[in-house]
Amino acid sequence: MQLAKLGISSILVDKAVFPRDKICGDALSGKVVYAFNRIDKAIFHDFNAKKGIKADCWGVKFIYPNGIDIGIKMGKDLTVEELPFHTPDGFISKRIYFDNFLVNYVRKEDLIDFREDTHITDIKRTDNGSILKDKKGTTEIQAKLVISADGAQSKFAREHGNIQKEDKHYAGSVRAYYKNVKGCTAHNHIELHYITEFFPGYL
Repeated sequence: MQLAKLGISSILVDKAVFPRDKICGDALSGKVVYAFNRIDKAIFHDFNAKKGIKADCWGVKFIYPNGIDIGIKMGKDLTVEELPFHTPDGFISKRIYFDNFLVNYVRKEDLIDFREDTHITDIKRTDNGSILKDKKGTTEIQAKLVISADGAQSKFAREHGNIQKEDKHYAGSVRAYYKNVKGCTAHNHIELHYITEFFPGYL
């Protein structure tokens, strides 16, 4: 979207069809809000107005293995009574909702050629950039610049950046959702629980 705002055309390719779910990344900090506002303040305004796809958060709480916890309020130091009258500093939003919200913005941009259900499996460098082909053999894209955002298992990073997974510094993650959770802070802090057995990992 930033490229479109600068008047630069682009092709955005995703192997999924939206809306789709994705593990991890449900917590959206103030940095996300900052990024929104740098691109277009209307994006954050629209997201903040959405009902049923997010939970507003007003801080972060760190719980350490020894049981000590530290709560940090983000932004203004507001009382619980003041919260409804101010813009939240962070959010929790399932990726199936948040990513689809962003994709709907992408669809509105005339300078973005968005292609979903397109799995790029072959990238060849040329004198003028790169040629990308999809798994089905039906798509060929010529691009001057390729930005690969295909995650930790990136084929592009392995083949063109010689970046390999290091098992010594690698960890997987598991996501689960729970109902009827009690003991949350009044400011609905995002909680990070650190446990000795898998530190520096957290839940």
